[in-house]
Amino acid sequence: MPDVRFKNYGLPDEVAYPRQAESIIMRGIDAVGGHDSARASVQRIRNMAGRPDVVLHAYDVWSDAANNLVGGSASVLTKTLSNLGGWWQGPAYESFSGYLTGTNGAVQVSNSNATHMIAVCKQLLQAYSEIIKVYNQSVQKMADVAVTMSKYAPWKIQNMFRTTEAAANLLSEFASTIAKWEIEHRNTLHDYITNSKQTMTEVQAIIEPNDFPSSALIAKKWHFRKD
Repeated sequence: MPDVRFKNYGLPDEVAYPRQAESIIMRGIDAVGGHDSARASVQRIRNMAGRPDVVLHAYDVWSDAANNLVGGSASVLTKTLSNLGGWWQGPAYESFSGYLTGTNGAVQVSNSNATHMIAVCKQLLQAYSEIIKVYNQSVQKMADVAVTMSKYAPWKIQNMFRTTEAAANLLSEFASTIAKWEIEHRNTLHDYITNSKQTMTEVQAIIEPNDFPSSALIAKKWHFRKD
C-alpha cells in the first residue's frame, strides 16, 4: 500500500503506512497460535483503513466543487444577466433570467452538500490517521521485542514469537486497541457512507434532465431580440 500523506489537508503531519506491518503482525499471530481476536483485528484494519487514498480523492473532488464550481457559476450568471439586460427586455429575457437564477440555486445546493462532505472526509481522514499511528506503534513494539531477543540468540522473528510471552501480550494489546478504535469511530465511518450516498442522490436529482426545459422549449421561448 502506498504511503498516505495528510500534510496538504490540514491534518496531522505526514503519516506513513508501514508495508511490513501486516506481515510482521500476521507472523506473530501464527507463531503464538493464531489468536482469532488479533487476526480479526488485522482484517478490520484492512477493511476500514485500507483505502484512505479514496477518501483523499473525495476530499479533493468536493473541495474543487465548493471552491471553483459555485464561484464560477455566480460569476457567469452575474456577467450574463448584466450583458443581456442592457439590450434584451421583455418576457423572454425574464424567462431566461429566471432559468439562470434557478440553475445557480441548484449549484448553491450542490455547494452546501460539498461543504458538508468536506467536513465528513476530513473527520474520516483524522480517524484514519489514528489507526495508522496504532499500526506504527504496534510494529515498533514488536520490533523492539525482536531486537531484545536477538541479543540472546540468533533466532528468526518466527522463533522469537514462539518463545516470548511478551509477543503474545503485544498482540492482545494490539487487538484491544483496534477494538477500542473501532467502537470510537464506528459512527464516523457510518456517517461517511450514509452521507456519501445521500449527497450523491441529491446531486443526481439536481442534474436530472427533466428538471430543465427541453432544447426545443429554449429555442422557442428564448429568442434573442427585443420584445
